[in-house]
Amino acid sequence: MQLIVNDVAFWLVFLFIPPLLTMRLFAEERSSGTLEMLLTAPLRDWQIVLSKFIACYAFYVLMWLPTLLYLPILLDWEWWSSTCGIDPWTVGATYLGLALAGAMFLALGMFVSSLVKSQIVAALLALFLSLIFIVAGIWRPDMDASGTVYQVLYYFTVPLHFERNFGRGVVDTRQLVLYGSVALLCLFLTIRSLESRRWR
Repeated sequence: MQLIVNDVAFWLVFLFIPPLLTMRLFAEERSSGTLEMLLTAPLRDWQIVLSKFIACYAFYVLMWLPTLLYLPILLDWEWWSSTCGIDPWTVGATYLGLALAGAMFLALGMFVSSLVKSQIVAALLALFLSLIFIVAGIWRPDMDASGTVYQVLYYFTVPLHFERNFGRGVVDTRQLVLYGSVALLCLFLTIRSLESRRWR
């Protein structure tokens, strides 16, 4: 599992998943004119945003479920002794990291989708903003690991989190705070974006 998440090709594919899942959430409602009908329903804005986010996140998690089928092979499971050839905590930490990073990217894409009418524009903007959290892990500049610039890049770069922590079975609270705070901020901004339409 560590080899998969440390591969540049994995992150290039992963980069496209959240924008494609979130581009229609509000942009299609806005372009088709059904957003006004949704906003006049007896629901609060936070309920609309949270329900759309939970549905999108559930679909994202379902996309990862088929990978559990080859987990016994990945763990080098010995059926006769019920032991693993590698540490299962590493795989669990990697899945946890993918779940949390997915929540962050989905919330970011949802916020962008609430701002624009076009689904393509929503996908491209979300892709560009997501690239900020991915690019240093793909580009991999040669820097002094103890330098301030490298530390800032490391804090915000998701592939480096997997290479140094999640892929080794380490769950660092700094990454949990980053993913959680960006996801909550984007959900809050999405709610405010919907509320601003009521005042137009």
